[in-house]
Amino acid sequence: MDRFLIGARRGEHVEVHLTARALAEVEATIHVRAAGLRAEHDAAIRIAGLVRFRDALRALDEGRDVHASLDTRDGWLKVRVSRADADEPRFAAECYAVDATGTGNLLKFVVAFGTMELAELVWSLDGTLRDLGAE
Repeated sequence: MDRFLIGARRGEHVEVHLTARALAEVEATIHVRAAGLRAEHDAAIRIAGLVRFRDALRALDEGRDVHASLDTRDGWLKVRVSRADADEPRFAAECYAVDATGTGNLLKFVVAFGTMELAELVWSLDGTLRDLGAE
């Protein structure tokens, strides 16, 4: 597995393509699709951060009231996933993409998704972490 998707492929989403492992982190190309906009950025993500993100997503899927966070090392992307409504199995990923190397512009968007997309995300992260030897 070399990629994972936050959200739904046909809707707004963040897709992370892992390209290479470098010690305690992994190089990635991140694709963002939100509000009719598309962006792409190359960044590094700490492997320990991926493990924490996957574990927190699993806890969300089990109904625990937590949130799951993932950040790129350079701060270009920050994602925080939480339960959108306590009465429904819906989730929201608050996403922030910051053009820190350029103008400092900020794109904030929310990706809504259901239990199926959450399960697919956890499954993808499990495979990714296994392939990285982080399990």
